[in-house]
Amino acid sequence: MKRSILALAGAALLAAGAMAGPVQRGTLSPDGRFSVSGTLATKTATVAPQKAATRAGTYTMAYCGEPTDGGLYLTNAQLNKSIVYIGQEFRASDLRNLVGSKIVGIKIASPSNGNGGNQCVNISAWLTKDLKERITQVDAKLSTTEHAWNTIMFETPYEIPENPESIYGGFYFRVPATECYYIVVDGIPTPETVNNGIAGLGTGNAFPADFANGGGFSSLYGSICIQLIVEGDNLPVDMASPSAIEIPQITPGQKSAYKLTVANRGSNAIESVTIETALTNATSTQEIKLDKALESGMNTVITVPFTSETAYLGNLTSTITKVNGKVNVYSVKSTSAILTCYAEGFKRVTVMEDATGTWCMWCPYAIVLTEMANENYPDRIIPIAVHYNDQMACQSYSDWYTAMQFTGSVPYYIFNRMISGGAYRNYYDKMGKYLDDVMALFGDESYCKVEFAEAAGSGNNNEIYVETNTTFSVNTEIPHNITYVVLEDNVGPYTQQNAYAGGANGKMGGFENKDQKIEGYMYNDVARYIDKYPGNSFPNKIEANNPLNSWENIAVKNVKGDDMRVVAIVTNAITGEIVNAAQKSLKKSGVQNVIDSENAVSVYGGNGEVIVKGSDNAEVYTLDGRRASTTGLASGLYIVRAAGKTFKVMVK
Repeated sequence: MKRSILALAGAALLAAGAMAGPVQRGTLSPDGRFSVSGTLATKTATVAPQKAATRAGTYTMAYCGEPTDGGLYLTNAQLNKSIVYIGQEFRASDLRNLVGSKIVGIKIASPSNGNGGNQCVNISAWLTKDLKERITQVDAKLSTTEHAWNTIMFETPYEIPENPESIYGGFYFRVPATECYYIVVDGIPTPETVNNGIAGLGTGNAFPADFANGGGFSSLYGSICIQLIVEGDNLPVDMASPSAIEIPQITPGQKSAYKLTVANRGSNAIESVTIETALTNATSTQEIKLDKALESGMNTVITVPFTSETAYLGNLTSTITKVNGKVNVYSVKSTSAILTCYAEGFKRVTVMEDATGTWCMWCPYAIVLTEMANENYPDRIIPIAVHYNDQMACQSYSDWYTAMQFTGSVPYYIFNRMISGGAYRNYYDKMGKYLDDVMALFGDESYCKVEFAEAAGSGNNNEIYVETNTTFSVNTEIPHNITYVVLEDNVGPYTQQNAYAGGANGKMGGFENKDQKIEGYMYNDVARYIDKYPGNSFPNKIEANNPLNSWENIAVKNVKGDDMRVVAIVTNAITGEIVNAAQKSLKKSGVQNVIDSENAVSVYGGNGEVIVKGSDNAEVYTLDGRRASTTGLASGLYIVRAAGKTFKVMVK
């Protein structure tokens, strides 16, 4: 899966180029197109390495795929001054298959200037075992064509010893005088424990001090496009691993297919692979012939047919069991993702969470995108503005920042915690199409729905009570969570910084006609509180069409005005994806009623009393089960039984 943090400003170590970058669960190109690398998060299985068949020759050792559009850069690097180090780890477990062979060179993809070229030309390529001392190093020149592969041979090859340690290969250079996206990545995430991308500032004589901690590089960007060239007499021949999987949503009995990205980890070209596809209730195996032989170190996407005869919400595991008819002994040969298969679903509502700030000059981009979402998809997108380091900062969202690997660079918006982005220059005319693409990616339906059963205002008690029912259309043992977010509109006035003032960075929904400092700006969709991120868990076994009841008392003390909304969010606990949501408007100071529309019964919590309309026989109880009157009540939450229904109401 992929993530994009396309920030143009902020204090983050890493920021992506304005053209495009790797995005979580899909790739966003400059013209707004998405290509999906996976509909849900993948999980890759690692097994103990086995001895591979070998041959003599040359082998490309690689974890990366082809470069994705755009790239990344270090925001703390000064133009024409700083020295940047970029590298990648090559694991000891994989080097064991190459003992006695020699690393003779390195392949590096040229950076991008965002316009087809590359001005990062003069570099020094290196190998190291400890990110401190160089094993070998050579000066070289890179192609001036963006993302072109460059083959650089070391003057002193490195022989891989018995019991090898991990090797890091990379290069360093002086940052050019103009903006350049010099961290070239493939956008296919790696396990968090693997340094498939390290970047940092150093000197010509010393590696970056923070290199050993990953250099601030997020595994969700994928692998940096660096490969090693190995020569020897015992090179592994027929090995492959899966690097990405895309599984469509299907209906029971539907003949379908998923897409699997296969990486050649051996020295022989691959002409066929045998794939085992396993669901909880079924397994199938088939040999797939490649249309074109896959050379060493390269990736290709294959189509694997499959069918689920019954409704299913669970893991689909894909394993490359054979390569060219021989047993695949590579250490990573399986990957899995969640298959969603059901006959009928529910209307899907998408959540757009946006990390923003009044101090952020590029954040008007996300404000305009939010306004478009409200206008174009008023009942299908719920925007949530998560303010960061300003007067509206929401401290309860701190766990969300951590989970999203938020770097502090804003705006950072993410749809359903899956598709993310930042700010662009000269992009206003494409923003509507961008939203359409996002919504098309998620689709109109979900396998679950969440509905508000009750909601009660709290008066001045700084707390509200909400209750929801969540229904699934399919049985599942995939864990899910539910949480609630309190939003407030018409917040302010505050001063908003604006990089689009004067039109220097293109049109932006009228912000080009506003000042660089916009005084008296009012804000909507402001997050005031999130309850228990990522939320409370549903039962381990979920039954189809059996509503799951959830309720919570939620703090609203940070709501300054009278108008607020509560958003109920259901997430897949494995992938983190928001699978559906709903919202309800409330008044902080007003008394809210609870309505059972089917039986026309209304229950109100008032000042010291409970008011029931539509039923003559109502019983009021305290939360500990004591019978109470309908009047003369202390403030708090009460249970009311009327017309065969049970309600919970808040009394002021």
